[in-house]
Amino acid sequence: VRDSGRVVQIPQRRPDGMPAGAGFRSAGSRRIDYIFVSPQFSVMKYGVLTDSNEMRYPSDHFPVVAQVDF
Repeated sequence: VRDSGRVVQIPQRRPDGMPAGAGFRSAGSRRIDYIFVSPQFSVMKYGVLTDSNEMRYPSDHFPVVAQVDF
């Protein structure tokens, strides 16, 4: 099993961690959410969504997304 954020075909800059308790301007420092893939899967894209509305996050976790080919 592999971490999709580490095996993505085109690495992208992304925040690690979660916003809770870190304040609006900080992306957090501790990564707790992952998408794991088996070796037969290729991770084409990976991202951590940090969208907000009126300086408020919709959750205490940033959503993690991946485009996976199998």
